[in-house]
Formats: sequence, C-alpha cells, structure tokens
Amino acid sequence: MATLEVHDGQGRVEFVELARDHPVLFGTSAACDIVLAGEGIRPVHGRIRWKKGRFKVEASPDAQYVLINGHKMASSSLHQGDEMTVGPCRLFMLRLDEPAEAVPLGRPARHRDEERTRVLESPQLHTPPRVEGREPPRPAAREKARARESLLERGEWLDALELEQGSEGPVERLPAGSSTRRLDNPDSTLSGLRRWLGRLAAGARAVPGQERVFSSPLVLALILSLALLCLLGLGLRAIISTTMANQGFNRAVELLQDGDYRTAIRDFDSFLGSYPEDRRAGKARVLRALANVRQYVSASGGTWSTALDAAREMFEDLASEPEFRDERVDLAELVIRIGEGLADRARHAADEKALREAESAVPLHAAIAGEPAPEKAQ
Repeated sequence: MATLEVHDGQGRVEFVELARDHPVLFGTSAACDIVLAGEGIRPVHGRIRWKKGRFKVEASPDAQYVLINGHKMASSSLHQGDEMTVGPCRLFMLRLDEPAEAVPLGRPARHRDEERTRVLESPQLHTPPRVEGREPPRPAAREKARARESLLERGEWLDALELEQGSEGPVERLPAGSSTRRLDNPDSTLSGLRRWLGRLAAGARAVPGQERVFSSPLVLALILSLALLCLLGLGLRAIISTTMANQGFNRAVELLQDGDYRTAIRDFDSFLGSYPEDRRAGKARVLRALANVRQYVSASGGTWSTALDAAREMFEDLASEPEFRDERVDLAELVIRIGEGLADRARHAADEKALREAESAVPLHAAIAGEPAPEKAQ
C-alpha cells in the first residue's frame, strides 16, 4: 500500500491510497481516479500502477511526459518523497511500503574453551629389589645409573632411553648441554623428532617465568589457527565483494531493459563509484550513457534537442571504449529517431533551429554507424 498526497492549484489537499491490484488514472476526465484541473492537463494525463515490485508512473501518449522531481519523464519508478507536477497540481508520494531488503544474519560469536597445559612427569628409574644370594651392583653400573638420572633432570629422557637399546656401536660424546646421539643411527629424522619432543617436554616442566613460549604446542596451534582465520577472512571478503558487484550490475541492466532509465542511471553510477576497477566498468559507462539518451526519447515524442546532445556526448566520450561497439547499432538507431523527430517538429512548427539540428544528426549518424563502403566500378 502507498499514500499519495494531491495538491490542486487552489491549495486544496487530498490523500489517495494506492493499491497494487488497481491502476490509478489521473487527469481532467471524471472517469479518472484522481481528477485534476488546470492548464496543460490532459483528460487522461497518465496512470500509476504496480509493476515488477514497485509503483511506476507512466505518461499517456497525449501528455508525452510527467515532471518527476523537475525532470521530464515518460515513465519512472516512484520512491518515497518523489514529487510529480501535472500542470498547476503537485502530487507527493507520502508513504510507500517498500519490501524490506534481506539483512544478512550475523554470525554468532564462537567461544573457545580454555585449554590447560598438563605437566608430564618423567619416568622414574626404579632400583630392583635386592635379592638374597645376589651381589650388589657394580660401581660401573652405579655410574651409568647416575648418568641416566642426570639426563632425566635435564629433561632429555628420550635420548637416555635410546642409549638403552642394547647396541654396541660407538658413542660420540658431545659438549655439555647437548644430547647424546649414535653415530651409526640410520634413522636420523626419527632421532631429531625425538629430541624435539624432548625439548618440548622439558619446556613444559620449566620453572614459571622461564617457559619457552614459542616452542609451546598451544602457542604453535594458536598461530596456525590465526593464520587460517586470516586466509578465510580474505577469501570471504573477496567472495562478498564479487557477489555485491554482480548484483549491482545485473540490477542496473534489468532496469535499463525495463525502461526505468532514471533508476538505471543511478544504479550504474553507484556501481562505478564502488567498483571502478571492475572488468565491467567500461560496459557500465556505455550502458549508463545509453540510458541517458533513451530517457529523452519516447514512442510518442520527447525532448529531441536534449536527446541529440546526449547522443553526441556519448559518442565523443565513449567511442574509444571497446564495449562501445556492442551498443553502436542501438545508438545509431536512436540518432535516426531523433533526426526524424526534429525534422517533423521543423516541418510542423517552421522551426529553423530544429531544422539545423535535424541536419546535424545526419553526419553524427554517419560517424557512429560508419561510412558505407564505396561501390566497385563496373
């Protein structure tokens, strides 16, 4: 539903409710839904009807145009606050219940459970119970046990376990603070992984304030998760930007095809302002200029001089665009219609200016369509 506020030439105000299923006629005829009075108003000046999801005003062939916000329009969509001028009368779109646009649902915030770092205790070496009849351990065995305990205190118990596998290969002694390794170990990668795990375990058992932050598994997992979220955010941003650009361009093209040139021009300007580097920017500029020419041309006549100036401006500014070739034929046909309209006006009104403009449309059409190829000599 919508409400139309009608002011006549005598200062009287009337409110008219618009329904989607009933076109509203306005003019001086008593058969019209809105009866207007004043100079320049036709018996049926135009109509307002619901078409393709919006209210549209259309001028009758006798009226040729309706002033919409000060612009002469043969057909145009109506938005809340628009003003239509018909002779001395003014009509305002006071209230317009437009369908609400879909609002994307916000993504609920995700909560992450706290993770607790568990301290792993190193395996303890148990001294076997003394059995009667057996001799106590030899001094060499006691020295080896002390060495293993020293390694355990430094958190390198994995290397200590590696020494107990029973091989008799030569052992290289490294400087203090380094782990002991086998020279003849064929699997060096596995050994390096074990040492790295040993260092992580030692960091977990470190004194508070002396932890190795960057080697912590929790910190590494958080860094990887942050990098993944950044990549996903960039990907989603690119997808959303592409989708919005496609919707804006396609909507402007549909409005141009429906004949709503004023709204199409506005949407093309919005698309070019938001996405100037888009690959369809040249096509949008050409279609925007074509809509500007078409809005001054109608089936029953129009403002031919303004249409001719718009066609000439489109050719001069956009002839170098590659996309102009796709619309060259349409622009040439519009120039022919404009020239014929100017010629008819010059013939009926004996207007010398209109005659000159009609003559100037001929070379403009030749420049747009291209000169014909010369005929071959017989």
